[in-house]
Amino acid sequence: MWELINKNKSKTFLFIFLMALCFGLMAYCLAETLKIFNVSPIWVYIVVYGYYFGTLIVASRDSKNVFLKLSNARFALRAYYPKLFNIVQEMSIASGLSTMPDIYIIDEDSPNAFACGKDHKTASIVVTKGLLARLNRDELQAVVAHEISHIVNRDILYLLYTSCLLGCMVFISDFAIQTVKGYFKESKPKRTFSRSKCNSSSGGIIYIMIFAAISVVLVALSKMFYFCLSRKREYLADACAVQYTRNPMALANALRKIDAEQSYFVNTNPLTSAMFIVSPLNNKEKTHPPIEKRIQILLRLSSCNIAAYNNSYQKVLGKKSSIVSKKIIDKPSYSKVIPIVATTLANQTVQDEISNHREAYDTMLKMENYSFIKCDCDTKLKVPKELKGQKIPCPHCKKIHLIK
Repeated sequence: MWELINKNKSKTFLFIFLMALCFGLMAYCLAETLKIFNVSPIWVYIVVYGYYFGTLIVASRDSKNVFLKLSNARFALRAYYPKLFNIVQEMSIASGLSTMPDIYIIDEDSPNAFACGKDHKTASIVVTKGLLARLNRDELQAVVAHEISHIVNRDILYLLYTSCLLGCMVFISDFAIQTVKGYFKESKPKRTFSRSKCNSSSGGIIYIMIFAAISVVLVALSKMFYFCLSRKREYLADACAVQYTRNPMALANALRKIDAEQSYFVNTNPLTSAMFIVSPLNNKEKTHPPIEKRIQILLRLSSCNIAAYNNSYQKVLGKKSSIVSKKIIDKPSYSKVIPIVATTLANQTVQDEISNHREAYDTMLKMENYSFIKCDCDTKLKVPKELKGQKIPCPHCKKIHLIK
């Protein structure tokens, strides 16, 4: 697996290099533009690159906490979420992580998940309460495996570098555009001014307008590289998740459920949306591969190895390119046949039958005026009407509930 990560760095660094090239070109154009206003290019480079590296240093030190605060995530306790902790521990062992990631919960009904942290020692996995409520154990395990693969493949670190780079470019471009807008707003009411002032200001604003147009093009190119990088890493994360769980059907079902019940997150933006397993915004086709294609690839798998996934990827998308280097795919360790879990469909049928029986039983209890309480540990308490007004503890986490 570590050999796979090292070989796959070349494609990732290519996208990062192209984005850095666009950033350098933007800095050069800005320096040439500000020469008109007698600003030394050296100072322009110092400010622009200083702003980028300053942003990168701050983001590297506290990126995890920033993402957690933006998402309103809270730390999860093992006593409240034993099943989730067991799954994360299982997938950490399967992936070879030396440290189990921290677990956080977002109080959102929309099912989703993401990973954050610059390395495996500081990494965290964040899931919504909607995800825990809607997915069964196999599906939840597949989602956790997908997020852990992002940690193993260092996707979070690459996303951090490119997000800071793209964010700086957007800031510079927006500043130039607002400068042009501000000039025209101020010049409209003024009808009388000297010809020399008119010529000097008009000449300067023309150069700024040209720079603004160039910056828009460069930002668009950088966004294209950013989204291409994000989509490529999503396919690789799916492939690794299948290898960890040996259950492609579970990941396919999880993606289908998440996509069907996805809703807008209040604290997400186009840059951070790339971190989620399914984008919470309406830009799924940009930051993420199409869900239908991802599911088709998973359903066509005959084995749970990287080579089988790559073969299915090429057939579904009709592409000759690979998600990883062909030299890697041809190696015996990545082309060895890994059987798919044979009992997946049977287990799913049994789980559906159990779920139907529970729903029927719950309906009967509701008719008898039972109270239903959902505890923080995901335990559903079914309390008879005789206990209303009393306090009872949860049998799992011991939290006290007042029966209303």
